[in-house]
Amino acid sequence: MINKYLKQKRCKARFLIGPNGSGKTYIMRNILAEHEGESLYISEEGNLDIKMVRKNVIPDLANKKYILYPDNKNYGTERDNDYITIAINQRLIPLVEYCNEQLEHYKSIRYKSKGQEKIFNIFDIMYKTLLNPIKIIFIDEPENFMDDLGLRKITRLFKLIEDAKIKLIVSSHNYNLCNLLRIPINHIFFINKEFNEKNFSYSNTIKCITPSDVKKIYINETTLFEKYIKGKKLDPDKVSKKLHLNDNLVLFDLFLNDALTSEQFYRSLFYSNIILVEGQTEKRIINKFDLGKEFKDVFFFVCDGKGYIPFWAAFFTKIGKNIKIIIDSDKKVPPKNNKITYGLTCYLKDQYPNEVISFEPDLESQFGIDITKFEHFLSSRGENKLFASDEFFQKKTNLNSFIKQIK
Repeated sequence: MINKYLKQKRCKARFLIGPNGSGKTYIMRNILAEHEGESLYISEEGNLDIKMVRKNVIPDLANKKYILYPDNKNYGTERDNDYITIAINQRLIPLVEYCNEQLEHYKSIRYKSKGQEKIFNIFDIMYKTLLNPIKIIFIDEPENFMDDLGLRKITRLFKLIEDAKIKLIVSSHNYNLCNLLRIPINHIFFINKEFNEKNFSYSNTIKCITPSDVKKIYINETTLFEKYIKGKKLDPDKVSKKLHLNDNLVLFDLFLNDALTSEQFYRSLFYSNIILVEGQTEKRIINKFDLGKEFKDVFFFVCDGKGYIPFWAAFFTKIGKNIKIIIDSDKKVPPKNNKITYGLTCYLKDQYPNEVISFEPDLESQFGIDITKFEHFLSSRGENKLFASDEFFQKKTNLNSFIKQIK
């Protein structure tokens, strides 16, 4: 997949996204070895790869030339007259000028932080490298040690690298960089480490997905679900509207763009295990967890409605994540009162028999939460449910019972 990108004429950056230990650096170094002499690799510490053979140059920006001195260490006082000049390719000039501008700024800082030293090193490498023959630049985890200002400067650098028609491959394990760049889904390589039971070993996998693929997943899930409930006596409700977003192409595109460039989405990409929950009530409860203690390498993804869960479940499975689904069953008594929300529960249990945990018939009922507790102060039933649940799970014993239920 990555080699296919390297053969394309387009130069939009690509990003290797995945949890720590998933093999991002390993993959980058393997590709680097195949492109010796036409590539540049900057490590997560902000250093040039020690294996790379590179001649330092001095850019003469006034004359748009590189000044290159020989390797001879015994040139003595003859240095000023013993050099060659190479014209800086026109497409590189804005990039080299930006690096020079940033170097001047950071040179003025006497005591640099670790992040400032790193960003200085990155600009120094770019500035002093003969970039004319460079076709690919690899940057490993540029966000390490960076504050927001440093990340913004790095994102500007990425844009100038693209404009210079140099291919850029970046590995990352930080959602802030993704947020700043609003990385499109088709510019991401999803990196996962999967266990092969046959060989009893781990291997790195690379997956990618296009916007067209995402739309097909959504439409396919809608079609499968509607086939599933065909013939069942279920009353239509508002969930059906979510299932048919694709009927309005403008609305459909807006939904997908918002969903796939959200902070929550970018955060989820750096975890191996995704737990899908319905909405705000679960989100408020989850915020009370000690996630590092109770749920390691787990991200709780709020789907903002049960109707979207089949799509997200299929999507995360497609990009190599392990999923679990926590939902209200919404089962009514008598059965003739059941609606599409219950149909969704049945569908998800059939599709993911080992991954679904359901509350009977909903979270509030299972835990005996009084959803009318604040009805004199709040106007909507949804707000009553939210604040009553919030108050209930303030108690550690109640919270522990919730955690025990979903683990």
